[in-house]
Amino acid sequence: MSSTVLVNNVQMDKAIIYDLLIQNKKLEAVKFVMEKSGIDMQSAKDIVELFQDKTINNFDGKDVYKELFQSQSNSNQNPVKPLKSKFFKKALIFIGVFSLVIFLFLKYYIGFQHVETHWKDLQSLLFDNQNPSRQTEEAQIAGTTDVVQEAIESPIDTLMWVNAIKNNDYIPDGVLEEIERYKKRDFSKLVVAEDVPTDKEAEEAIVHHYKNEVVSLLQRENAHIRIGVCYKAPLQPTEIARVTAMVSAFNKTQGNLGNIQMPLDVIYDFVKFQSDPNTWYITDFSQNIPYDYKLNKDR
Repeated sequence: MSSTVLVNNVQMDKAIIYDLLIQNKKLEAVKFVMEKSGIDMQSAKDIVELFQDKTINNFDGKDVYKELFQSQSNSNQNPVKPLKSKFFKKALIFIGVFSLVIFLFLKYYIGFQHVETHWKDLQSLLFDNQNPSRQTEEAQIAGTTDVVQEAIESPIDTLMWVNAIKNNDYIPDGVLEEIERYKKRDFSKLVVAEDVPTDKEAEEAIVHHYKNEVVSLLQRENAHIRIGVCYKAPLQPTEIARVTAMVSAFNKTQGNLGNIQMPLDVIYDFVKFQSDPNTWYITDFSQNIPYDYKLNKDR
């Protein structure tokens, strides 16, 4: 079994990547692969995950990047035959006529001002065992705009990096600059929120957003989500509560697992809407908050 791996014609020491993963430094492992081989972040993440599930050894003697990603790229270059012009024209005519009929029906029969009410009634009839406002709230989350003027970045565990520097551990390029930017952030105006999700509500919001992808991840690790200190965030229209907080996954044997792996992140905004005041949703975080050492004390 080879002690190195070939990525984009660059030989890398497997031991370095395994060592970073053992220390729960997946981000640093991804950065190491990116910088060493010159590939994009998503490809680097996929390669690091091959180390996690022990399948990287299947590529001994082969270039992982060329085997996985360039072959996929080439296969996607097969041109798709265009639709025949007659069929395309008929489809356009049908769509146009259908759209006109719907417009006239809504305008003269239902009335535009009653469309939302009728739609909610229809949802209640068809999905009486589900939350009828879920889809509406998801659409509102997708439509929110970023009101923050300063650049926002994930919280950084500066203590971890201070210890790494003392121990002469490998420090990826750019990390020291990130730490300096973090130290310059102003957290003095943050206000700890009172209306906040419970651990269970935070997990339900994350699971609803990612669905089976995170459900499988939590089940495999026998883990549950915990939420840290919540800070008030600026409200968007139709919202009644918005907080920014770090989250972590925990299990009984290993304790704090952090974000385990993508797509689970370490920080989100949690939001409640006027039309669904009892349900929390997640969206991208909208402000800088300090690293939550209390939540991550076992890391």
